[in-house]
Amino acid sequence: MKKSATGFASGIFAFAVASSGFAGTNDNVCVQSELKALGYYSGEITGKIDKATKVAGDEYIAYMTANSPGWAQPRLTSAEASLWCKQLAAAFPDKLSKYLAASQGTGTGIVRLTGLTVKNPVSTKEPYTVVVDFKTEGTVSLTAACFTWNGKSEVCLALPAGITKGPIKVGLTTGRAGSYDLNAYVKYESAGKKLKSPETSTPLIAE
Repeated sequence: MKKSATGFASGIFAFAVASSGFAGTNDNVCVQSELKALGYYSGEITGKIDKATKVAGDEYIAYMTANSPGWAQPRLTSAEASLWCKQLAAAFPDKLSKYLAASQGTGTGIVRLTGLTVKNPVSTKEPYTVVVDFKTEGTVSLTAACFTWNGKSEVCLALPAGITKGPIKVGLTTGRAGSYDLNAYVKYESAGKKLKSPETSTPLIAE
């Protein structure tokens, strides 16, 4: 699976949650194990973010940056291990599902974004339609669909109760002309936890 960015249609993966202890295992062990499962790390699982582990993390960053415009993730250090553990698991849920389940908690549902499409030409003078598609696993309650333009100006739109599967359509506006990476994610609740899905992204040009 080395240097293979499969799992989400648009290729942008970012999973930001509060940095809490990884349930039942060490965050460093988690990251090393994940990078090894993805083919970036070939050393022993020592629980230390050593030079070889950092090199593996840099290779992952280099590949994702080159193949997923707009993607961003901090360089791997011991301080960032908890975040990396969750981001990698969310980016590759099929390959790393046990880490995702552990990081979120037993019984927690999962939302996976599978597509983001802009349906009509983007004008600064009128709203345009955006379609977000996703799949859910387990029991989840979706609360909002959120968007950022080039990682800034977050806008979250409340979702009607009872939505359990995609797609959903929303109307957005972009006030300034230019080229953007439109990022989207879904906020949801499951097993008493407030969570957010990994992001997906698509480029757009506002005229």
